[in-house]
Amino acid sequence: MELPFHLTAGFIVGDIQKGGMEMKEIQLTQGYITLVDDEDYDWLNQWKWTVIKQGNSGYAYRGIRVDGKNKTVRMHRLIMDAPKGMDIDHIDGNGLNNQRSNLRIVTRRQNNQNRHDKRTSIYPGVEWYERDEKWRATIRYKGKKIRLGIFKSEINAFRAYYDAVLELGEEVLAFPYPDIPKDEIEVYIPNNSNKPKPVMGISVDSPDNTIFFNSASEAGRNGFKQSVISACCRGKHKNGTHKGYRWQWAS
Repeated sequence: MELPFHLTAGFIVGDIQKGGMEMKEIQLTQGYITLVDDEDYDWLNQWKWTVIKQGNSGYAYRGIRVDGKNKTVRMHRLIMDAPKGMDIDHIDGNGLNNQRSNLRIVTRRQNNQNRHDKRTSIYPGVEWYERDEKWRATIRYKGKKIRLGIFKSEINAFRAYYDAVLELGEEVLAFPYPDIPKDEIEVYIPNNSNKPKPVMGISVDSPDNTIFFNSASEAGRNGFKQSVISACCRGKHKNGTHKGYRWQWAS
């Protein structure tokens, strides 16, 4: 997904949401500017603001001292009076567009849903799983990454993520619920990627000579190289042979 803007010293290039409001520019360090509503300009411009670059975006902030300690105040959080534990999402992905129409208070999960950097999928909670050449749906809950299943189609993987978010009593931002025809809805395929898969090696010189191991790691403990065995089974290593054996998954 291409960003709708890019940062350039002195200004921002790209489409800016005006939301029908008059806006003004506040000068930052390093030649950058941030956009704010007219009503916020005088209040915010009484301080000196710095630009901080993060990923493909940038943000306006200033340093303060509280009780003898240095702290950072981000302009977008100040404008929205953000409560502790909540994020501020820049709807257009431009961290220097601090017009109120471009800001909304969200959860961390919702903020991540509207990321504008490049991912393997256009949808949040979905990633391309190269080993199985399918789409994998995941969600974070209480600090842990939970795998929801693997799917042939990207949109079905997103549907699994969407269902999981709704089950948690939350909302998905920026995307409507996936409208999938009934005959194209996939049953969730359990993701057993953490479960060891047995492997077998067939002798190149004597095909009747076959060896079995419960996993590639077990083969690695018996004189073979685990990473090479795995690569052979995935079709990623030469002719699929290693130390005189042709390797494949045993199931």
